[in-house]
Amino acid sequence: MTMLLSFYRVCVVILITTTLFGAVFAQRNDRMIVSNTNYWSQYFANVNDSTASFLFDDGLSKRIDEATQTHALKIEIKLNQVRDEGLPAREEWTSLNKLIDELEARIKAENGLILGHATYSGNRWLIALIFADENKALRNDMETIANGNGYSTNVIYEEDLEKSAYWQDLYPDEDSRRVLNDGLVLESLAEHGDDPEAIRLIDHWSYFQSKATAQEFANYLKIEGYKGVRISKEKDSVFSKPQWLVRSQHEGTVLLNDITSHTLRHDRKARSLMGNYDGWETMIVPRLVEP
Repeated sequence: MTMLLSFYRVCVVILITTTLFGAVFAQRNDRMIVSNTNYWSQYFANVNDSTASFLFDDGLSKRIDEATQTHALKIEIKLNQVRDEGLPAREEWTSLNKLIDELEARIKAENGLILGHATYSGNRWLIALIFADENKALRNDMETIANGNGYSTNVIYEEDLEKSAYWQDLYPDEDSRRVLNDGLVLESLAEHGDDPEAIRLIDHWSYFQSKATAQEFANYLKIEGYKGVRISKEKDSVFSKPQWLVRSQHEGTVLLNDITSHTLRHDRKARSLMGNYDGWETMIVPRLVEP
């Protein structure tokens, strides 16, 4: 038995936007401090031909440029137990998390702002913004805390008025954001008991400002083998101009690598035509329970 989960096309947008304005401001010692939010996101990407994991405070994106912390603190932690792809082995999770918690607590004690982590090639980077006058003490303490937990570190400190440590080192590009969004939907599907390996029909939605670009996109999808490709004109409203909707379908699983191969293809082509890929929807296919 299957069940249509028609709200999944907009579910991602809701999940992302509900807490974007959660950054907290506080006045301390004549400084306006931006604090961390409760909205963290994770995604995977390829860095130097190896798998990389990124965890970042997504909720800071609307406030980070207002942060008065002026310098980036980047702590490179050499992993002790590494899987083949360069990420930490399960056996190391407990000790690594303990170290990260201690480092972050020390940074926050000096009004530092934790931006996130990047893990790849056998190293984890803890990235934060701090005030210039906290530099020396924090750098020394980072090394002391790491050594006390059995880790070696390399600490980098640099002026970062443009907040590049957030926007360039951690924040996802458009492709990574697409994969991140797909991952959120897959988590929701799993919570509803979906079998990710089950083949099912998947619908895609893309919007364009002109019929000509919508038709070009539709032609591209047909060449790529997508089914049910059709164009319709959406009614305008007081909030937006009329748009042309292109719907398409394919049959496949919702395993991450499978679904993202289709969503990225739609998203990249839509962007190249100044359009907007709005996402996908599918049926929940419950896992079969062994008798």
